[in-house]
Amino acid sequence: PLRGTWLDPFRSSSERQRDLEILERYEKDVTMVVSLGRQGMLTEELLHAALALLEVPAMIRGYGHVKAASLEPAKLRRDAILHRLRTPSSHTTALQTPPHQQQQN
Repeated sequence: PLRGTWLDPFRSSSERQRDLEILERYEKDVTMVVSLGRQGMLTEELLHAALALLEVPAMIRGYGHVKAASLEPAKLRRDAILHRLRTPSSHTTALQTPPHQQQQN
């Protein structure tokens, strides 16, 4: 296994760097979703959005120009889902007030 070591002849190629950036974004997204879950902020609507967010990397397929062509649609989808997760709506009161602080009627 030479990949990722100093012996990897492609370690500094733009494609390898792009792949590492995709992996880092995915890891950050997973961390964010886990954090929302631990805070009790994942309503049913947000849970669906969070799962969709974690499926975005599956949109990025192939090699070379095929992979490059799939990056923009994946980025647009990720941005739209992140906006949904970060923008409170009338249906996502859990984002506005943590469950332990919500008043019960």
